[in-house]
Amino acid sequence: MSPVVLDQNIYQAVKGMCSAEATLPEGGVIIDVAGCADGHGGEGFYHNIADNDPAEFERACIDRPKDETLPDQWTSQIFARILAHHPVIMVTDLCDHQMLKDMHMTPVNTIEQIFARILAHHPVIMVTDLCDHQMIKDMHMTPVNTLDEALKLAFEMKGADAKVAVIPDGLGVVVAQH
Repeated sequence: MSPVVLDQNIYQAVKGMCSAEATLPEGGVIIDVAGCADGHGGEGFYHNIADNDPAEFERACIDRPKDETLPDQWTSQIFARILAHHPVIMVTDLCDHQMLKDMHMTPVNTIEQIFARILAHHPVIMVTDLCDHQMIKDMHMTPVNTLDEALKLAFEMKGADAKVAVIPDGLGVVVAQH
């Protein structure tokens, strides 16, 4: 059995959004970079999201008896929960932007558009000993060699009680809150 490509469509991309959701406070923005060349991933899933208010759909799923579940309800319910609590920006040039808007997301074509927004409002610390540090500085980020350096710098910037999320591989991470 071959692994599923997690950016082939929005249905699969929701799995990566779950990792981001687990790290964010209410209202935190999720940026998903996914090709979504196959579109939404299924008519039932699409209509569950596009034809409903996300918060109302989530509540209806919770209230629905288990023997009356809808096709694609699980992923639709998870995605509705994410959309009800977080703005989602979808970075893709392979997917119909109107469909993304219909599904309550903000589409953009390039990661550069998102990156510019992030850099305009947030300092970015890049941990790498493999990438040219001057290039990172040229791109308006702060390079460091180790995670310890990054954490020290982040707490210096934001204070000792700051909350910091370190996600080395967004799709390969299981987030646990303690």
